Amino acid sequence: MILNYSNFFYQLKKINYFESKSKIAVSVSGGVDSIVLVFLLSRWAIVNKHNITAIIIDHKLRPESSIEAQNVSNYLS
Repeated sequence: MILNYSNFFYQLKKINYFESKSKIAVSVSGGVDSIVLVFLLSRWAIVNKHNITAIIIDHKLRPESSIEAQNVSNYLS
């Protein structure tokens, strides 16, 4: 499957899971997969008038985790 806007939009429409003007939370780790997910989901949400909230949790398991979490927050802003 090719990942692009059209395919992503089509797959979400096909499952027809979201009600009109839904509020959707998405967890973002900063990895490539979650950044792509939140990027595509945010574009889809704008088109479909949904509200997206990104959630970033810093478990402080590594010394650099707080910096990484802040970087993800800055990117999403």
